[in-house]
Amino acid sequence: MTLRHALVGLLLGFGLLGCDTDKSEHGTVGLSAGSASPSLSLFDLNGNQRTLSEWQGKVLLVNFWATWCAPCRAEIPGFIAVRERYRDQAFEVIGVAVDRPDYVKEYATELAIPYPILLDYIDGGSSLAPWGNPQGVLPYSVLLDRNGRVALTHLGEFSSQQLQAQLDALL
Repeated sequence: MTLRHALVGLLLGFGLLGCDTDKSEHGTVGLSAGSASPSLSLFDLNGNQRTLSEWQGKVLLVNFWATWCAPCRAEIPGFIAVRERYRDQAFEVIGVAVDRPDYVKEYATELAIPYPILLDYIDGGSSLAPWGNPQGVLPYSVLLDRNGRVALTHLGEFSSQQLQAQLDALL
């Protein structure tokens, strides 16, 4: 991690976004299970506008993260492995990076992240509130069923074992 990444993380940690694994101090976070997913329309790393409707009919893990967030970085390799394990089933991971595009591109290349990465940097993480995380704490994941309904929300690091247990019930 560069000094620049560390400074951005420190500054954002004192602002809207925080990187935390302690859920207790943030009150109720998440969407109700069974509720329809909010809309999401953001640009990907190639500058193309993407919406969730592209993955209609698939179980989706929508993961909000940043390069400066250690728990976010820790969970990504597990997401890559789980995506590979379920590649022949209707499952996809969508990463929503609340970070500078140049940092995200560098990190996505470094880890060879194979799933779509969308950018929520311009509005400073504005997509987090409608997704049940008004405090902007990262990492934050929402698992959607094939009908686009919320199956689970998870604040903090989401392990590959936790994700697999949920997917086994949904796929």
